[in-house]
Amino acid sequence: MATVSITPALPMLEAGASSIPGTRPTQQDACRVEIYSEAHECFAVLCDGMGGLNGGELASQTAVSLLFDCYKQASPVTEPALFFQQAAHAANQAVLSLTDAEGKPLHAGSTLIAVLIREDMVSWLSVGDSRIYLLRDCEAYPCCKEHNYEALLKERILAGEITPEEAAEDPTRRDALTSYLGMQDMKMMEINAQPLKLLPNDMLLLCSDGLYKTLDQETICRIAVEHKMDVQRAAELLTSEALAQRSGAQDNTTVILLRWQGDLFGDHYYGE
Repeated sequence: MATVSITPALPMLEAGASSIPGTRPTQQDACRVEIYSEAHECFAVLCDGMGGLNGGELASQTAVSLLFDCYKQASPVTEPALFFQQAAHAANQAVLSLTDAEGKPLHAGSTLIAVLIREDMVSWLSVGDSRIYLLRDCEAYPCCKEHNYEALLKERILAGEITPEEAAEDPTRRDALTSYLGMQDMKMMEINAQPLKLLPNDMLLLCSDGLYKTLDQETICRIAVEHKMDVQRAAELLTSEALAQRSGAQDNTTVILLRWQGDLFGDHYYGE
């Protein structure tokens, strides 16, 4: 289940979250967002577990809890990029070490995305294929590239290692992950080297693949923008619309939506 803990809210930032199991019998997504008024910070984490039944659920919950433990131990986070790198490796080790009731390796995994907002500056982390979008001026901008086989093929084509025809003949599943928590040797992660400055009414959308594999980017952006004044309602509408528009089974779907209000009467008012 999604958890939104606001203690208390920053006057310039609003947060909402929604998580649904879709048509699956279990929920393997986990997320958490907290706002810390004294530190003028917001920390949000979303994970999509893999491993079937309780494995994926335990992996995602373990990763979310571990990231928040790391954040609280490091607070104040003076070097976000270094913090995210260390936290990602710690989360990978925690997921890799999970065992079942008999003490055998669980062989579970999880994607991981996280954002840290301090005042009007945002840093992020991504491992796997969950997504972070910056929503600005009625446009959605992906912040991270995905760690899957399709992205790897595109990189090899650009490097001249294979031709587009050779890539098309490759039988490997395009959505197979090339990096995720729970790997013996996790090397790939996306971290922005320099924090990004948020403009008034910018929004950040964190989501599992259950959202963007069902709704196109234009629909996602439209729903978020039309309901930007109530981000909790916008998050709930995104997950309910994904369920309504599914063709066949619907994956677990989780959304965190953050809106940086800034000066609501300034020159950069979102959507005006």
